Amino acid sequence: MIRLRPLKDHRTTVTFMLSSAPDVSHVSVVGDFNGWDPHALPMKRLKDGRFQASVRLPADQRFEFLYLASDGRHLLDDRCDTCPNPHGGENSVLHT
Repeated sequence: MIRLRPLKDHRTTVTFMLSSAPDVSHVSVVGDFNGWDPHALPMKRLKDGRFQASVRLPADQRFEFLYLASDGRHLLDDRCDTCPNPHGGENSVLHT
């Protein structure tokens, strides 16, 4: 799930929330906004088991991303549109 909060400086705070990943120790958000770097946006595990991370991104832009689980799985955001990626899979799509 994605929560968007517009800011006055033509940017948007994007909060990524992953509700279910019980078999993994950590999750990161990887996308074209952070060079697909698995260390750039680690998610924090909340007490209820969900994962959450926030980042500020330019407003009115389109970004592709995935959730990268510690076991190597790429997880889509089930509330976002998707698009094909060059590796034969799909990426989630975010519009700020």
